[in-house]
Amino acid sequence: MITTVAQTYPTENNLYNNGFVHARVKEYIHEGIEANVYVLCNRSIKSDYSIEGVDVMAGNVSRLVDYVNNNKEVTCVCFHFLNPSMLKAIQHFRKNIKLVVFVHGNEALWWHERIFPDRFSGFIRTLKFIKYMIVNTYSINYIRKRINNIDNSINIVCVSEWMKNVAVKNWKIDEKKVQAHIIPNIVNENIFKYEKKDSSLRYNILLIRQFTSGKYALDIAMDTIKKLEEYPEAEKIRITVIGRGWLYKKYTDRIKNFRNVTLHETFLTQSEIASKHKENGIFICPTRQDAQGVSMCEAMSSGLIPISSCNTAIPEFLPKEFNLAFDTAVESAERIIEIIRNPDLFDQLSGSVSQFIQSKCNSQETVIKEIDLIKSMM
Repeated sequence: MITTVAQTYPTENNLYNNGFVHARVKEYIHEGIEANVYVLCNRSIKSDYSIEGVDVMAGNVSRLVDYVNNNKEVTCVCFHFLNPSMLKAIQHFRKNIKLVVFVHGNEALWWHERIFPDRFSGFIRTLKFIKYMIVNTYSINYIRKRINNIDNSINIVCVSEWMKNVAVKNWKIDEKKVQAHIIPNIVNENIFKYEKKDSSLRYNILLIRQFTSGKYALDIAMDTIKKLEEYPEAEKIRITVIGRGWLYKKYTDRIKNFRNVTLHETFLTQSEIASKHKENGIFICPTRQDAQGVSMCEAMSSGLIPISSCNTAIPEFLPKEFNLAFDTAVESAERIIEIIRNPDLFDQLSGSVSQFIQSKCNSQETVIKEIDLIKSMM
């Protein structure tokens, strides 16, 4: 049995908490492997539930240790967003438990690598960031001291080469003791299916974002939309902006009066996102930092042409030869207009980006690789 440990997990009331972890666990079960989840928190009392066929336990370090050590069916424990509490539990596991640590970004990056616009907006947010600085410094130093000295067999899994390099450097991983692997997050080609797009959809532009952090380059996205208004094609362009978060009003106020922009302050399910993909041809998704850019990859799988940024892990999932990643809103808008003016280019890029991402992030290259890794350890 595989037990996956995380700090948060989807519930019936909040389907978005680490949804990508939930997707992994469901795939394990789909592939015939016994799997469950343990939510590591400060509660000592039992707080268990099931969601979409996944059994979820919740509790503190002590309960996790007791569960793993007293349940002989558990042979492998997977951790997402490693922290000191998880390492404290690991120190008390029986020695034949195999460990897989999935690195996503936040837990391996120093606080000064995560300073983005709007980070210090207001007194309360500044105080929260100062608290984060203290916790982050303690956590990374704690991991550094212990990651190379774990008795159990341990493997690190990162979603990109960029993320692996960051983790190895910041955690000071000794790769002779801790093996590091690159396995992307899955992009479900059955949900985000490619269907050849009518060339008229090149005028339909989609943006789906959490409006919760300057990391998502919301200013560049809005400036790109504003820049598009300067071109004669603006009369035909239709832009849909979907998202929610404390920055939503600040950034959408810049474009709310444009006649060709439709705003939706909401979250969407995966199936709802896939439906929006079918109605659009171009996907605006600039970023200041991404270990993969899953929403971009999902849009690519559906055949949307992404307009993103040339930094961090983006070039691994949106290669430079596509010429779709830029540093400025001006460059982004120019490329969008070039695609709009050339329907053959639109058709060619739509099929090419979908084919590329489906070959890189399909289940065989992601979840099956994870399962094969876990089986090889067991």
